[in-house]
Amino acid sequence: MSEAGLAIGKQMHDQDTRTRSDACDSVKREQLASIREEVEDLFDYLDVLEARARDRGKPKWSHAEVKQRYGLK
Repeated sequence: MSEAGLAIGKQMHDQDTRTRSDACDSVKREQLASIREEVEDLFDYLDVLEARARDRGKPKWSHAEVKQRYGLK
């Protein structure tokens, strides 16, 4: 095969590799976004659990009591 033919073959191979790499990167970005969202949800849940632990044994107020106490309608 001539040098020109080899160069064209290498270019096609490089382009195909870049296309597959870009597709793989796209999938990885989607997976990373999903993982980040799940981690945020877990941190929110942890905040709720910590708040419940701090408030254990303290008196509980109903929604209506809170509204009345703070003058909300």
